Amino acid sequence: MPPSRALPSRESITSPSALEEAYIAFILYCNPCVPLTTDPSPLREAFRTPPKSDGKTFSTYTLFTLIRKLESRELKTWAELALQLGVDPPDAEKGQSAQKIQQYAVRLKRWMRAMHVDAFFDYLMGRESEYWTCVPPAEVSPLDIERDGVAAEDDMALRALIPAVKPRRGRRKLDAADEEASSRSRRESPQEGEDGRVQDREPWTAFPDGRGRAFVFPPPPRPL
Repeated sequence: MPPSRALPSRESITSPSALEEAYIAFILYCNPCVPLTTDPSPLREAFRTPPKSDGKTFSTYTLFTLIRKLESRELKTWAELALQLGVDPPDAEKGQSAQKIQQYAVRLKRWMRAMHVDAFFDYLMGRESEYWTCVPPAEVSPLDIERDGVAAEDDMALRALIPAVKPRRGRRKLDAADEEASSRSRRESPQEGEDGRVQDREPWTAFPDGRGRAFVFPPPPRPL
């Protein structure tokens, strides 16, 4: 547990454990309503577990190294990133969708948004994000505001630290691989063409909001 509330160093992120500690410090800095005495173990575990695919688990540290390659254009698409992360290509004999890789990329982006991993990676790469540049006062209830477009009940990082914050009733689990929702979310991200290639050549985690961002993270599903 960090002794004080401060943004972590961007240097020396050379191991999974260093990345985890930096993430915990980042989330605590961005959420002054959370006491520093709070047990970070649930948050650490949530950070370690990106969405699975075919029962396979993946490393968040590996994800970070691949995101940096996407930012530097060493990787061109999220589909390439997903494959290098370890997602298996679709198997027609098992009846898997031809859009399996793209659907996983959508679920991964949604997880990153709900965990504020996208803002954390932005911070480590020197890109500004409202999540850490516009931190609310400690006396403001997290239930009263949205942070970086994420409501408290959809905020997986906040829920890991404050058990009283409950998920939205009827909300699908991010790892449920709902094909219809994934396909719809993919259609909401027009920056990536049918061949999986990024068409506008903007940085990895962008929103079309004038901040120089390019990839749209689909919003959490709303109750019917």
